[in-house]
Amino acid sequence: MTGVRLAAMGGGIAVGLGCAGVSPPAAELPPVAEAVAAPEPPAPPPAPVLENAPDSAFGAVPGWLGFVARRRDDPSIRSPWTPRHPTAGAVILSAEGWSGLASGTELRIVSVEGERLATFAGVAPQPFGCDGVPNAMAEFTVAAPLAEQLVWLLPPGKEGASSVPVELTESDAKHGTWRIGPLEAIVSVTADHAGTFTVFHGEEPVHERTWEQPPAEGLPLSTTEPSPGVPRPIAAFQLAADTLIFVTLAPSLEGMNYDVFLWREALALEGSAYVYTCAY
Repeated sequence: MTGVRLAAMGGGIAVGLGCAGVSPPAAELPPVAEAVAAPEPPAPPPAPVLENAPDSAFGAVPGWLGFVARRRDDPSIRSPWTPRHPTAGAVILSAEGWSGLASGTELRIVSVEGERLATFAGVAPQPFGCDGVPNAMAEFTVAAPLAEQLVWLLPPGKEGASSVPVELTESDAKHGTWRIGPLEAIVSVTADHAGTFTVFHGEEPVHERTWEQPPAEGLPLSTTEPSPGVPRPIAAFQLAADTLIFVTLAPSLEGMNYDVFLWREALALEGSAYVYTCAY
């Protein structure tokens, strides 16, 4: 039913029409805002560049082999090969190529205590070995003391590395067996003053070579203790998810031979280093 309503409004008349059962028109909705794409996240900053540092001495392996240092009068020193230094927490025994690096440059040091900051302090000769022969060392300060050990130094931007246990699992007069992450290394005596060094991944041998002691009288022969000519694993580092390295030591009559192996689905010998310690 349609009706007419009249209402007085001041001096005029307002007319309104109404229809029974008919709703007034709906209020107009505000316009829908257009979707705005989220801004792109900022690109990660580039990794810091280590300028004027020497290249790695070990092929495809990034970084450098280092040694924890001790003060010369430190009564806690256990190894005769631990470098002595008045101030440095760690050193690289060959300073070749390090003199161009700015003092105060920060690197990462990987040890059994974890990954820490190491600050380059310069290059200087220090007495080393039983003869006290001056040896130019690259010196690094570390915020907290480290146990006597080999360490691995990495350029900045290589965070996340860790030390890997090298565990002696079996030993007798003729054999020594070590577990290194997914690998197993076995040192065997196969003849008078000679033998083999074999690395397994599971049941598969991935590396094998022979070793022989130098021709000298009265040399100790052990597969698990330092013996001239006999290699044994002493340190390992996980540098990335797919990058495991381990270091073997084979003393000579006048020094130490270090070999660095890289495991990335296959095993490769990436390089060697020799350190003179004492005249024979």
